[in-house]
Amino acid sequence: MSAAAIEAAKTAARALRVRLAEAGTLVTHSEALEQVAHAAGARDWNAHRARLAALPEAVDPAGLRPGDRVAGRYLDRPFIGTVVGAAAEEAGTRLAIQLDAPLDVSRFARVPVVRRRLRGVLLADGRTMEATSDGLPHLVLTPFHDTPDGPKEIAQAS
Repeated sequence: MSAAAIEAAKTAARALRVRLAEAGTLVTHSEALEQVAHAAGARDWNAHRARLAALPEAVDPAGLRPGDRVAGRYLDRPFIGTVVGAAAEEAGTRLAIQLDAPLDVSRFARVPVVRRRLRGVLLADGRTMEATSDGLPHLVLTPFHDTPDGPKEIAQAS
């Protein structure tokens, strides 16, 4: 369960409520939660919260350095790779990740879209601010460890 993603959505709702109040429009917290959910492409807050709860816990990217091994999901496809570039920025941590194996991110079988290297600015919760139309972050780092059989993503407890 991704408590950090749920808390981030609640924080966004609080900030929205303050902005609207400053503009003269009063809304309840639940109305602000619904607006945040709709902006993320969800039917309502309950559906949005369920989607966020299903996300794996993420890794804080701030401590990552070139050469570090990482795992995660890019456009909802699992990957394992090596950090080849890391730089702190005001918005988060800019990472470049060389994948262990090419990753086909196409949603259509006849149109391959293969990635060998990923780039993105990750926030402190290990996710990019950019998201797909259904609200999933483009890039999410997840915990993993190397084993004698190769790197394995750590299963998240529900």
